[in-house]
Amino acid sequence: MHQTHKHLHLAGLLILFLHLAVFAGVRGDVAQNAAVVSEKNAPSMQLLGAVAKAEKTPDTPLFRQAKRLQKRVRNLTHVTPSLSVLAKAITERKELFTKTLSGALVADGHTVTPWMITLHRYPTWIEPKFSMGSASFRIDEDRIRSHLETNGIDGLTAPTSATILSTFEDDRKVQRAETDEVAKAGYTFDAEAFASAIKESFDANATEISLAVTRTAGTIVNATGLDLGELTLLAEGRSNFAGSVPGRIANVRKGLKERVNNVLVPAGETFSFNSTLGAVTSRNGWFEALGIFNGDQLIPVTGGGICQVATTVYRAILNAGLPLGKRKAHSLYVLYYEKYGVGLDATVYPGQQDLTFVNDTGNPILIQSHFDGFEAYVTMYGTPDGRAVSLEGPYFAANAPEDLRTNSERTIKKNEIAWKQHITAPDGTVQTHTLFSRYKSIPKSIVKKYTEQTVVTVPTEKTHTAAPDEVSMAR
Repeated sequence: MHQTHKHLHLAGLLILFLHLAVFAGVRGDVAQNAAVVSEKNAPSMQLLGAVAKAEKTPDTPLFRQAKRLQKRVRNLTHVTPSLSVLAKAITERKELFTKTLSGALVADGHTVTPWMITLHRYPTWIEPKFSMGSASFRIDEDRIRSHLETNGIDGLTAPTSATILSTFEDDRKVQRAETDEVAKAGYTFDAEAFASAIKESFDANATEISLAVTRTAGTIVNATGLDLGELTLLAEGRSNFAGSVPGRIANVRKGLKERVNNVLVPAGETFSFNSTLGAVTSRNGWFEALGIFNGDQLIPVTGGGICQVATTVYRAILNAGLPLGKRKAHSLYVLYYEKYGVGLDATVYPGQQDLTFVNDTGNPILIQSHFDGFEAYVTMYGTPDGRAVSLEGPYFAANAPEDLRTNSERTIKKNEIAWKQHITAPDGTVQTHTLFSRYKSIPKSIVKKYTEQTVVTVPTEKTHTAAPDEVSMAR
């Protein structure tokens, strides 16, 4: 009788344990919550161990792996699924590791970067679940979201912020800001939406996925205590200098990093590009590269390539809709300036040709500049006043609208490229400026390339302009 009661007691404890195990989770990477078993239930644990030992299984790599997993699960959670159940779960996990998504991160219809998504690469996206009679490995949406929020996406650069620590006037009487770094644009995304889309794609055995990201401006933090306005992004200018010789590359990067970056233009003041440069000499760290002289002569000159920086600044000026002062295009068409605005270039030469604009926004403008590989960036931060800017073009003699072909005051010539800049004020009034760039000649391939395309109007930034025709000396 006593023996019978003992067996009934053990059986009751076993049932209780099974009940707890079913509703308990697991902890760590193997489980979420440990099963709670008190010391007085030790006999039931011994009985479960005996059952596990009695289970006969094939001596195969799969079941040996299942035994190792069973031991880890038991040590962590006191839950002991059978080896056959664990073997099936391991097989399911191996199947998950074969899944691959060929992803594309897309912004404004263009692929920013590819993203190969595999569970071998992101194993923590798989959640293990164990109970007394079951074991499984499943792709978990919350784990994907948490990983993306914490780690971001490899190859996708997030926007950065810069803090203004102080302001000062340099030895050339140029107002400047001291910052801890450069605020750079990057890409943001909805981690929750990404997690849902990725899980659904894996569950549906899809092989490709396209995910939308958003290009987001870097931000400026003013820690000076001075009233510098909102300091939000007004406009950006870009250019590309791939293919440049080493000396030209060094000069472009020096101009962006050391001369233009962190110039502060007070309200109502005029920005002068040449004033930011200082003496362009080898002693000051400038290298020799080719410059354009007398209209068509290429001659090595110290500081060759500075015009790449000026061109990038010019494009930011146009996109911000700021009143342009001095500007000339190069006398020779330069292939470096085709990307981001064919015909939108500016030449400078200290003492002879400058690039200027007036800050008419009513608040200071901070100019920041940097490079990423061979991409040049110039950004302007200030206080938006509601103006909106769009650029329409490019126009050549072969595709120019009627007003540029019949206007008695100014018609486009065969060696010119024109753009129209439209500036819309908050009250709805629109100012239109036609920007001409005249070159000694324009390659026929360039004319054909752009006249066969549809001219577009490109909206730029919310935040007036005319351009001289030709240049006798450029760089």
